[in-house]
Amino acid sequence: MEMSKRTEEALRASIKHWEIDVIKNGEYANKRNCPMCIEYANKRNCPMCMCRFQLTNKNGHDCEDCILSPICDNQYQEYADASYETRKQKARYVVNAMKRLLPK
Repeated sequence: MEMSKRTEEALRASIKHWEIDVIKNGEYANKRNCPMCIEYANKRNCPMCMCRFQLTNKNGHDCEDCILSPICDNQYQEYADASYETRKQKARYVVNAMKRLLPK
């Protein structure tokens, strides 16, 4: 996947944020502290968002295959109510997906 230098920097910062803050330190993931979410707030071209805000289902997004589905608005309450270990597992999934987006 081709991406701008700015996007790559935000993606790398997001990976670091998720690995340290979310997985290691147990912080809750949210849009206000993720560099990619800050960079692409409410924009349809975020490389991590699969639905691109298409509003295709009754929940508002078509998130079935989305990288962010573990912490997306549609499922955030479930994430927030989950145990620390479950949140870490979901965060690892997101980190691995973000790493696959990095340029080779």
